[in-house]
Amino acid sequence: GIMCEDSYWSSDMSTRTGATPLYLACQEGHLHVVECLIKEFGADVHLRARDGMTCLHAAAHMGHQAVVEWLVSATCTDVGLSCQDGEGATALHFAASRGHCCILDKLLCMGSKVMEDYWGGTPLHDAAENGELECCKVLLVNGANPADKDIDGFTAADLAEYNGHSKCARYLRGIERTVSPLVHVSSACPVLPDSSPAVCLHGKLKTQTRSVNSKHLEGLGNSVTHFLDLLRMFWSVQACSFVELLTSTQPDCTALKVKQRMKAPVVNKASLLVMA
Repeated sequence: GIMCEDSYWSSDMSTRTGATPLYLACQEGHLHVVECLIKEFGADVHLRARDGMTCLHAAAHMGHQAVVEWLVSATCTDVGLSCQDGEGATALHFAASRGHCCILDKLLCMGSKVMEDYWGGTPLHDAAENGELECCKVLLVNGANPADKDIDGFTAADLAEYNGHSKCARYLRGIERTVSPLVHVSSACPVLPDSSPAVCLHGKLKTQTRSVNSKHLEGLGNSVTHFLDLLRMFWSVQACSFVELLTSTQPDCTALKVKQRMKAPVVNKASLLVMA
């Protein structure tokens, strides 16, 4: 702390809500103040508000990307990406719920784990509940499962529909219909530099432990090998997000059709998304 005339001031003093000067600086996006409080006055970045929110949570919630990046990357902070607040929410939950897809993407590429809160809600649930479609896309490309349910039995699409976000609900329903339950994308980079927002595409494939073979079809013409071939072609073409390629309001949009479309001589986003 420092002396201010006749009073003593500490960088870790807090308000009635438990917010420290550092917390408030992160919440308001004042990066130069954040740096000063930590480097010059030794402010404790690990102190929480009474609701359990950390400085990283506050910055992610309010959309201050520069503060988020500095807190995570600065050697003097040692901020935990997976810290949960009093209800189990992580920085990913806060970014997703407010539509901060660039922060969401950055946190994922920095190694933030997708976790459930204490109500079983994932960041995808929070994004869908608030109609944040772009955040839903980022999370889906990074391995979020649209079939996951919270403790009340609701999927992300259910929450989007219940809260009147019809476009988001349709998109998520399309993913549920189209993407095979046998194969989905999981966690690790590389990054597509030209994507908007830049999404950290993850190339590790997961399959269920039950035995499957290349002849297995799920009724829509989606075999395991179709999906594997499609993923291999996608990463070589890098035309647009895997999720967008597989999403269509038409019920007969299958992995096989997308695969055939991608083999066409001219590959562009518009032609890929027309599933005739």
